[in-house]
Amino acid sequence: MPRRIIRRIFPNLDTIQGHKNLRFLGKLLSNQNLWHLNRRSVARAIAVGFFSAWLPSIGQMPFAAILAIIVRANIPIAVLLIFLSNPLTIPPMVYAAYKFGAWILSTPFDASLIDFSTMTGLVNGLVHVWQPFLLGCLAAASVSAMIGYFLGWYAWRFLVVSRWLKRKQQRGCEGAEIKSK
Repeated sequence: MPRRIIRRIFPNLDTIQGHKNLRFLGKLLSNQNLWHLNRRSVARAIAVGFFSAWLPSIGQMPFAAILAIIVRANIPIAVLLIFLSNPLTIPPMVYAAYKFGAWILSTPFDASLIDFSTMTGLVNGLVHVWQPFLLGCLAAASVSAMIGYFLGWYAWRFLVVSRWLKRKQQRGCEGAEIKSK
């Protein structure tokens, strides 16, 4: 998504600091990395968003925002990415987390303990398998955060290098190499 579109959609720092309910966080939210789009803050935001999306809690948005502030990640992207866990994706995520946790703990996996057809059945089934489920959530959150961080980092780098090469070709400087950091 082009940077201009993202800047139009997301709020800027002045809007956030001027908001009546967020004024008490003024100094805390003044770090530019929390709002600026750069390789580090976006990669961190992807990691925070992926990590928070796997956590089975009601307060995913505040948790993602607080974690983004702690690690100096882009807050809007981190909060936006928690919507990876939504009513359509929660049952497969619960299944995967339970299976992953059961594998880590070397316990038998019995999917029949959880009724995946309704949210009530899902929650009631988790009472029986909460230990492998929570361990699986934490492990999946950690793995997806690491993968998301490196994918975000290298995707940003790839886009920048491809733009450099495109500009060099447009200028007629073919054959010139770009040195990588």
